[in-house]
Amino acid sequence: MSSQYAEPLERLEACLDELLGIAAVFRTTTEKQDLLLRAARARTRLQALETAVLTVADDVADKAGARSPAAWLAEATRDAHGRLRDQARLGTALETRWHKLAKAFGKGEVNLAQVRVIDKALTDLPQAVGEDLLTKAET
Repeated sequence: MSSQYAEPLERLEACLDELLGIAAVFRTTTEKQDLLLRAARARTRLQALETAVLTVADDVADKAGARSPAAWLAEATRDAHGRLRDQARLGTALETRWHKLAKAFGKGEVNLAQVRVIDKALTDLPQAVGEDLLTKAET
């Protein structure tokens, strides 16, 4: 892989290999707590990255002859197409409308399930709600 992503992804995978090589049974309670919390945050941040890329990956689908990036990724990873389609739709909302929410997601401050609920709540607000109130609600 030759891209800006290649080297950071290789480091990430090497770090995961290192962490997976540490026997959890021999870790202290504090170490386990720290690992569980930090792993959850890292997972959320990876989901934010995946969502952002999935949103703009039409070229990937075109190259593969797939009907959408979600369809391509579902086939390539044996994941649920509907879940990935929803994630791509959410990514579009984050990219085009909910910038503060997208930033919080990328920092791991809100998880994917929370982002989905917040997106739905904001989207379901009545049209009569002004932009000022909508901005406050997103914040």
